[in-house]
Amino acid sequence: VLILPGFGIISLSVMFLTALEDVFSKTTMVYCMLSITLLGCVVYGHHQYTVGLDLDTRQYFSTSTMMISIPTGIKVLSWMMALFCSPNYIQPTFYWVMGFICLFTMGGVTAIVLSNT
Repeated sequence: VLILPGFGIISLSVMFLTALEDVFSKTTMVYCMLSITLLGCVVYGHHQYTVGLDLDTRQYFSTSTMMISIPTGIKVLSWMMALFCSPNYIQPTFYWVMGFICLFTMGGVTAIVLSNT
């Protein structure tokens, strides 16, 4: 849930760099944000209570951690397509956005790997 303002900043930066009116459709943005928020609340329980849980409950939290990557991946791929399919001019904002996307993706891959342990 704490990443949602960062998503907004990145979306506005991509809109600035590509001169697009919308990076996503409004419906796609609402569904992605709702699913990320709801799944994020479920995953939060995984960070709090996994030490004393049985294997079935741990598997539930691992599955919810992996499911949160679907709407997040949609957002990241939309940002990447918007950046690379437009005639962009290399600016410091472009490097900042690409750095955020790369580090966010590395963190997501790490979360998926660690949720499987």
